[in-house]
Amino acid sequence: MALLWFQGFDYLPTGSLASGIAGSMGMNTGLSGGGGVYLMTPGRFGYGNYCQGSISQVVASHVAHGFLGFASTVTPNVYNPQLQFIDGVTGIIHCYLEFCPYGVIKLWGKGNAVNQGFQVLGVTDVDAYFAGPWNYYEVEAVIAASNNGSMTVRCNTTPILSFSSITTQSPASSNSFFTVFNFLNQWVLDDMYLCDATGSAPLNTYLGNVRCQALLPGGSGASTQWSPSNTADANWQCAANTKMDDSLYVYSPTTGAEDNYAVKPLINTPLVVAVQTRLAARQDDATQRTLEAVLISNGTEVTGAPVNLSQSYAVQSDMFVTDPATGLSWLYPAVNLLKVGQRITA
Repeated sequence: MALLWFQGFDYLPTGSLASGIAGSMGMNTGLSGGGGVYLMTPGRFGYGNYCQGSISQVVASHVAHGFLGFASTVTPNVYNPQLQFIDGVTGIIHCYLEFCPYGVIKLWGKGNAVNQGFQVLGVTDVDAYFAGPWNYYEVEAVIAASNNGSMTVRCNTTPILSFSSITTQSPASSNSFFTVFNFLNQWVLDDMYLCDATGSAPLNTYLGNVRCQALLPGGSGASTQWSPSNTADANWQCAANTKMDDSLYVYSPTTGAEDNYAVKPLINTPLVVAVQTRLAARQDDATQRTLEAVLISNGTEVTGAPVNLSQSYAVQSDMFVTDPATGLSWLYPAVNLLKVGQRITA
């Protein structure tokens, strides 16, 4: 399994993040006291977006031993920012990290007693982290009962918190895993990832300081079988609408029709960990329609999972950790030559 999820926010419209778009990506923006979620610009490194607010993310796997990375300018306020690890099956919070004033981080859990409230399982010295500038945090969480759990936090690859032989699983839950993580109390976030400890290296451990860069359509691809909503624009220009609304789009009523596009190149010459397609689509047909993402690398075409459309825009994500043309890890020149798009399957 290894790399499970990543998010960089760059392809999303700035301003308030719509709950429907967020929900289609497993993200809940309606946390109690959250005050909404906003996409702001510029993001880390001076381009793209960053996220500000309280968000909850659902993942499709049961994560017993996970690595969660995120860039943040975490700053304690009236309510200290928390990172919660939750058993999504029961809705029970296993444990959480609290980022406190003076650079102190506390780990809270319920220990081994079913009826007790949260207690501090561990606390750092002062100045374990510094609020304000962008830092890259990585949390290794092992959710387990009977003092078999652990929690480690790194800041810019340097360990700043490490607690082992602790109970990180809530005694009220029989599940030694998390499927949801909450960033509660107004975080500033960018460039996030989640791995678990299964699968093959290097995607089953800390990835280090990563950048999740969005590559929007930047030119015509190998197939142009859809129609532009604005005939003065090329298909790729209409498909590059980051507002995810009906102001600009491509459309087709034809089963089997495929549209794909060249992408704008990567910034710099990075080591590429994975490629993910994100496709925002809806239907206005009375008959159920199905769509799949298309990715073409050096003439080799692969597709994402077919998705049934609805009357509202939703985002479909498909991840490719190897180059389908070679079966090996991605190289940035191959990414720059990709063609991506969509095909109607029914």
